[in-house]
Amino acid sequence: MTKQLVKEWVDKAEEDFRTLQELYNKSPSDFATTICFHSQQCAEKYLKALLTKHGIEPPWIHTLETLLDLTISKIP
Repeated sequence: MTKQLVKEWVDKAEEDFRTLQELYNKSPSDFATTICFHSQQCAEKYLKALLTKHGIEPPWIHTLETLLDLTISKIP
């Protein structure tokens, strides 16, 4: 089950990454806010995938700093 959850987080992160790449390639200035949003979402989902991979249920938060602190404190 954990492996499947990790895959789901990674798949969602990569979808955000592809979206931000497409928007950046079209017009970075026109889509700056949306590019930033998808960048944040991508990083959040990758961190949650990493936590899940190590058996840690990620909290229902969106703060990258908190997720990173949790990751650093739990994963050597």
